[in-house]
Amino acid sequence: MTTLAEDLALVCIDGAVDPARVRRVDRAVADALAGLEQVVGGPDTGELAEAVASLVTQLVLDLRHGRLDRASCRVAAPLALERVACGLGTTGPVAPALALLTALAELPDDPDEPGFDLSPDPELPLEVALAGSISGSPRADLLDVLATSSVHVPVLHAEVLDHHLSLRFLPLVLRDGVAACAFSHPSRSTAPGVPLLELAGAELSDVWPPGHALSLNPGSVLGTVLTEREVRTLTSRVPGSST
Repeated sequence: MTTLAEDLALVCIDGAVDPARVRRVDRAVADALAGLEQVVGGPDTGELAEAVASLVTQLVLDLRHGRLDRASCRVAAPLALERVACGLGTTGPVAPALALLTALAELPDDPDEPGFDLSPDPELPLEVALAGSISGSPRADLLDVLATSSVHVPVLHAEVLDHHLSLRFLPLVLRDGVAACAFSHPSRSTAPGVPLLELAGAELSDVWPPGHALSLNPGSVLGTVLTEREVRTLTSRVPGSST
């Protein structure tokens, strides 16, 4: 008997049509979504359950249609696992979703898969600064470059209220608390199916949610986590800023 991860790889990635494998994958997806549906109406969990159900559906569809490689899936699935475990628990109706996300996180390697490009794009000063920060350059250097660079932020909802941009960010659960994420380039995104909004780094100070850190390029070696305090200083780091 193959594992669910192997079935997912064979059916969704390699296009195998073995009826037994297809049934196992379809049943795992159906059970996961049915379990999440049971907690959608909860006052404290409904929004998260709905977001996770949407993400699970998108991951499976993107795998089946070749819009997502298994390396990207192995990053996105653990992030979702953390969100489910911290926000919805690990037993009861969400257990099938945890099993499916675990399988997605454990997709077997493909020897022909190029994997993530962890080298900085020399055309992107932010990625060059990230590489420098990882190598020991002063943290302030990275923050200065981020303030004058563009980032791509996954958002669940955006609207203008009283002439101010209001955003609902895709939350991540980190070891030290909650965060939202941003990417130096759309190709680095590990949030399949979630729209990306391009923002100037300095703009993050005004729209960033209270109590959230910033995970920059989550899932990549070429990434880091900024504290909320660091995010709030970005506007003042723009040359000529009056703040």
